[in-house]
Amino acid sequence: MNFTDDSQLGAKVELNIVSLIDVVLLMLIFFMITTSFVAQPGLKIKLPTAKSGPISTPDKIILTISEDEQLFLDNSPITAEELKNELLAKIKNNPDSTMVVNADEMVHHGKVVWAMDIAKSAGINNLAIATQPVDKTQDIKKKKGEK
Repeated sequence: MNFTDDSQLGAKVELNIVSLIDVVLLMLIFFMITTSFVAQPGLKIKLPTAKSGPISTPDKIILTISEDEQLFLDNSPITAEELKNELLAKIKNNPDSTMVVNADEMVHHGKVVWAMDIAKSAGINNLAIATQPVDKTQDIKKKKGEK
């Protein structure tokens, strides 16, 4: 048996991980871009539940009504007086837009109807009320009478 030192042969063994790092970084960027966040930052509202699925419309205007009845149009605070003018400006570009009302479940029904009436008078014909899906475990507990 002839044992020789690798340094005498001149061959160096090294592991090149540059391409592996490139692939991992590309995957990280891909997942960061494609991730969608459902929760709206800064707005704490509790949507009512419903068994029907969410609507999917590309051109939607989101009106949020918080528990203390503050208005937010596409996550920007707005006063009741400014609402109609802002809606008119938004539908000028796309008259087929859908307005989705994200109202906290504790908001009075009259406030939601008022907001929908303002939207209708601004020319928005497609209106929707946002809900959150029913948690299956809560639904089962309600049927059994548990809390």
